[in-house]
Amino acid sequence: MKLVIAEKPELAKDIAGAILRNGKYEGGVMYDDNYTIISAFGHLLELCSPEEYNSELKAWRMETLPITFKNWKKKPDKSKEERLNLIGQLMKRTDCECIINAGDPDDEGQLLIDEIIDYFGFTKPVYRVYINDNIGENIRAEFRNLKNNKDCRRDGDAAYARQMADYCFGINESRLVSIKNSCKLSVGRVQTPTLGLIVNRDEAIAKHIKQKYYEIFAACSVGEFGNVDFKFVHNKELYGERIDNITTVKELSEKLAAELKSCTCSTTIKQSKNSPPLPYNHTKFCGDMSKRYGYTLEEVNTILQNLREKFKAITYNRTDCQYLKEEHYEQAPLVLPIVLKNIGMNYPCDTSIHSACFNDKNVSAHHAIIPQKRDIDISQMSEKERNVYVSVCERYIMQFLPPLKYEESISVIDLGHDGRMEYKSKKLISMGFKEFFGGEKNDDFSKIFISAGQWRTSVVEVKTKEKETSPPKPYQDQTLIDDMASIAKYVQNPEIKKILIEKDKEKKGEHGGIGTVATRVSTIETLFKRGFIERKGKSIVSTQLGREFYHLLPQNIKTPDITAKWWLLQEEIRAGRLDVNAIQNSVVEEFLKHKDAYTGKQIQSQAELSCPFCGRPMRELEKSFSCTGYKAGCSFSIWKTIAGKKLTKSQVKSLCEKGQTGELKGFTGKSGKEFSAKLVLNKSTRKIEFEFARKRTKK
Repeated sequence: MKLVIAEKPELAKDIAGAILRNGKYEGGVMYDDNYTIISAFGHLLELCSPEEYNSELKAWRMETLPITFKNWKKKPDKSKEERLNLIGQLMKRTDCECIINAGDPDDEGQLLIDEIIDYFGFTKPVYRVYINDNIGENIRAEFRNLKNNKDCRRDGDAAYARQMADYCFGINESRLVSIKNSCKLSVGRVQTPTLGLIVNRDEAIAKHIKQKYYEIFAACSVGEFGNVDFKFVHNKELYGERIDNITTVKELSEKLAAELKSCTCSTTIKQSKNSPPLPYNHTKFCGDMSKRYGYTLEEVNTILQNLREKFKAITYNRTDCQYLKEEHYEQAPLVLPIVLKNIGMNYPCDTSIHSACFNDKNVSAHHAIIPQKRDIDISQMSEKERNVYVSVCERYIMQFLPPLKYEESISVIDLGHDGRMEYKSKKLISMGFKEFFGGEKNDDFSKIFISAGQWRTSVVEVKTKEKETSPPKPYQDQTLIDDMASIAKYVQNPEIKKILIEKDKEKKGEHGGIGTVATRVSTIETLFKRGFIERKGKSIVSTQLGREFYHLLPQNIKTPDITAKWWLLQEEIRAGRLDVNAIQNSVVEEFLKHKDAYTGKQIQSQAELSCPFCGRPMRELEKSFSCTGYKAGCSFSIWKTIAGKKLTKSQVKSLCEKGQTGELKGFTGKSGKEFSAKLVLNKSTRKIEFEFARKRTKK
């Protein structure tokens, strides 16, 4: 028996469908006479906590830092232990002749299966299969091309090295800043630079000083076409980035009015087209759903997972790729009719159109998110699930519709060293895919279209418009995850910027990013839970706590530079030139550089509320206000929501300072009935209790 261990249930089922003959299914295991196939559920093992090495490390004390262990041990994830044991039983069967590692074709996928094999000490042959898609023919081809797993192990070593380093970094840096600031705080390699993006954006907005500048337009009569508005495009070497001097503008306006009394504009015509957007990767999809429907990143994540696992409706969803393989193009005549039927539409798709998305070279570990060739009853989905599924289908369908085609007319009046006057317009040839998927903003084809040639031109009026510079826009879901995927553009150090971009050169959806498509959403959600960021309408902004926390951190641990340096070390580990502990060792070296020098400072935003029992500051968390004196044994907390009613900060303050609130409405009992009551702090039990108004008796 050959034991195939896939990373996820969906892949295991695809493999079973491709290679089993008269396969049977029993208790999560698929098998025939030759193969037994089972899946993990992501990582089944996790790194041991420091206290599992040494119980004394449970207490957060400065003298125990830094905490580090060579070749960090692993333990079963308790929530997945049953599956781990089942895999172990299959390994130990006497007829198990070998294992085939079917983890995802990336570093993490290699590690995920290797760590299971190592945990049970399997000594028989192990092979590796790389599966990039769920097409049966391709799966069978890869099973005819198995590799010796020993030759692939170093990819898993690189992932293990990063895993240990991330854990070591988080434990030591979080404990350091928490001890120094007398409150529990969380630091992470990806979490902290992400917070930095938001803090720096908010502060750039707050510090922005509006500056006036001017633009010059000239209404000109052009040949037989009538009056159109030319815009002055100035010589930047002569006038700077913007013309902000009113005297200069007045002089230029008078000069242009004189020069344009009689002149000639040259018009050229360019054939242009707008191709359909590429299919979605995870990052683009989350952002688009937020923009179109207002769904949060976490909502989209959950819905995508449901569509994939519950309905089997879409392909792998945590992909960084927007491209598909040529095999997907060949499969389109069979897939498209099913997809159109599923969503009840009849778009005029043409499967002879070969979209730019079909490119084997641009497909990395995973391809773009597309619908499965599967009959789906979308009436069984929730409204949000339908919206998300239809959106995936529409992006796929667009690949088989023609582009929008138009002619662009560009008219120019040369003004010598001052610059030029310019007028642009478009003429529609065919709407193509935008006839059905117009998007948010269709191209403007209403302006006067000037034909190619030389045209006599005369000025009618010169106009000046006063404008003001705008601050950067606050982050929203889409722009934040986009910037996480391309954070290199904010890095000042040219060497670090180059390394970050080099790291992602094989990934078409990444441009020097931090985190992965699988972790970015959870990173942002963690920042919400820690109280470091909050939502204001559609915007994501930093809280006072988030800003203070970010600025109190040592400089060398809050930038994307760490990711760049770690990647270089990972590549050395992959090449076999460094030990798996190399990145963790570098974490310790950096930590020792600032451990003693770092003094910290009290976070002022926590001093607004004081614990009524020990007097220490109360810290706002996601679901509660909690005392920062937890290390000294004070665990007092006040839940933000009590009996269905969300408390205001002033009500919490009243509980802390006065021991009670006024009478509050809007509590909900177990029966669903609303009631009113005071909240009172019982100092003997340290609990919040209800106090009901006494009913007056009639005399």
